[in-house]
Parts: sequence; C-alpha cells; structure tokens
Amino acid sequence: MDAVLRLAILSKPRPGLTWTARGAFEAVTPRAPLTLWPGAGLGHVSRVLLRAHPLLDDGVITRARLGRQLVGVTIEAEHTCRQMGPLRLSVVGFADSARAWRSASREGTSRTDVDVGVGVRLSALGHVGRLRVDLARGLQDGALAASVGWELLWPHLDF
Repeated sequence: MDAVLRLAILSKPRPGLTWTARGAFEAVTPRAPLTLWPGAGLGHVSRVLLRAHPLLDDGVITRARLGRQLVGVTIEAEHTCRQMGPLRLSVVGFADSARAWRSASREGTSRTDVDVGVGVRLSALGHVGRLRVDLARGLQDGALAASVGWELLWPHLDF
C-alpha cells in the first residue's frame, strides 16, 4: 500500500510578489518494488524537487535520493519583473529540501539535502503552465545544476 500526502500554500497575490510553499510525504510498503519507491531530484521522474540533484543519470534513476519514505518541501518567492502584452516575466528565489528514509543507496542511510537557487519564469495569460529556467546549488555537497522545465500554475500544481 502506498501513501501520499501533499500540501500547497499560495500567498495572497500582491503587486509583483507571490510566494508558494509545497510539501509532500510519500511512502511505500517494505514489499514495494524499487521502481515504485519515491525519490527527490530534478527531472520528470519525481514530483519532489531537489533542483541541484538530477534524479536521472544518463537515463537511469540514481538510488541516492530514493527511499521507502520521503519528505520534501519547496519554498519559492516570485517577483514579476515585466508584463509584455500577454507575456509575463518573473524572477524566482527558491529552497528545496528532501529527506529519504530507508534509502536505496548502497549505504542504506537516510539523507537530507537542501538546494537553493534562482530562476526565471515566462508565462502567458490564460495558460495553465509556464516555462521555468533555474540554477541551483546543493548546500551539503556543493552540487550545481541548471534546469529547464514546464510547470503547471496554481491551482493546477502537480507537485
């Protein structure tokens, strides 16, 4: 039996500034195959973000941030810089944190990672998604990663 609990909070929009907080808890039973274990990282495989840590390495899921239980939190502050007709350009500061218990890594230990970074968002009025470009750094290991992705907007957040 799998368990998933997700929570998202969006601040009351103010002129030019919005913040969001998203949290998730995921768990699988001890008999669940490794392919169902929750993981945190960067990529389309996981809903829990760690933007300085890709979850895929050459198309293969890395085991370091997989676990039978996973908790993840993302906080973002977004400032709208420019409105150009139907297009909106924003800058974002973010922090991602995740901890996997009963890890699939060779050590089998739990680990907590915290990534921080900045990014830009480009959205079009009337659309439920937007383009995101981020640069993130891992605080524990100094990992650095750039990413480009498509994200759904509130209330359609698929985190």
